[in-house]
Amino acid sequence: MSQAGQPRTAVLDPPSAESLGGSDLWAVPVEATVGADLPRVLMILKRPHGLRGMQQQALRVTQALRARGAEVSILGHSRRFSRPPGHWDPSIPVEYVVTPGQLRFVVELSRRLIRQADEYDVVHVHGFGAEALAALLARRRTGRPVVVKPSTAGPGTKLHRHATLARVLPLGPRWLWRQVDAWVCISEQTRADVLRLGVREARVHRIPNGADTAIWRPLPPAERQALRTRLGLQPTDRVVVTAAQLLPRKRVDLMVRAWLALAPTHPQLHLWVLGKGEQLEELRALCAAAPGGERVWLPGRIKPPQVLERFQAADLFGLLSLWEGLPNALLEAMACGLPALATGVSGMEDVVRHEQTGLLAPVDDQPAVEAALRRLVSDDAFRQQLGDQAAQFIVEQYSMESTAAQLLTLYQQLRGQRGTR
Repeated sequence: MSQAGQPRTAVLDPPSAESLGGSDLWAVPVEATVGADLPRVLMILKRPHGLRGMQQQALRVTQALRARGAEVSILGHSRRFSRPPGHWDPSIPVEYVVTPGQLRFVVELSRRLIRQADEYDVVHVHGFGAEALAALLARRRTGRPVVVKPSTAGPGTKLHRHATLARVLPLGPRWLWRQVDAWVCISEQTRADVLRLGVREARVHRIPNGADTAIWRPLPPAERQALRTRLGLQPTDRVVVTAAQLLPRKRVDLMVRAWLALAPTHPQLHLWVLGKGEQLEELRALCAAAPGGERVWLPGRIKPPQVLERFQAADLFGLLSLWEGLPNALLEAMACGLPALATGVSGMEDVVRHEQTGLLAPVDDQPAVEAALRRLVSDDAFRQQLGDQAAQFIVEQYSMESTAAQLLTLYQQLRGQRGTR
């Protein structure tokens, strides 16, 4: 890392094709000349190499920040290994705190942050838990500002439980979380929960996740039709797509059951379920036993270029989670011109404007989901209007460029305020 206070010019090496799923799809602009001093940022993530939404958003934000000339490195937790796996972007420095458990992780991480304090200006913690506690312990010695970005919010999440506890036991929890210099809130629900922790509003920053709209974008009509033909679709076919971990809280099973209820009377209707998880075999068995189930595609996890193709070829996106933060898949699907059918939970209720960029349904309400699906697949003009508005909305409000720019401004402000409370 360069020394703080020294202007620098950065020329970045692009990530290799092999490291990013066998494609240069995720390539970011690789040359950035910076005439002003930029803060050195240390990102902290548990399991930084993971394929979940938080890890993928952190990776893409890191790439975007480095493309702007910022020095960004990552420190994570591992129980077994000390080097990133093959799919990791090799241009991003990553180190691991290798410990068997949470308590040891907190101790070792805080020690590492204290020892390496001269190598970073700002700590950005992704998640709300042990890693945030370790960063705050180190801050008392280093004075380096700490940013915390909770990944989920609302009923059922760790953040919401802590916010409720803070109201009952205000002295301990409120004192702890007031030590965070800045909270990055990706949704209005996140902001509400953070404020309930007793955090001053001036430290709460609404910076949502972003989608790279140069990649995730609608295809021109002729190209889209050619893609659909290559994927075996007829012009009259209508495709619902979802992309999520197949876990109970994502309620992909509800999406499948609602779709199966419509399938016998809508022979042109298809469903693509992208992702893997503990419910995969259960969902395959459910579809195998139901009329029309042969039109449900459950491939498990597929690579990002294939996800992009499916989003660009589909007609609408669905996600019916019990709780969320702000799903990458939702932003990326909407950026591709898909109207969304979603539950009104954290993040999704901010992005899915009812009857403007999609339709909202109550949590765990299959009749409401069926009615919304029926409306979207039956009214082509309405669905297209919502999809066009969804793509424009993401470009204007949720682009990765905007997210990176807002974060960089926040880091610069915090470094200028270092040592103040």
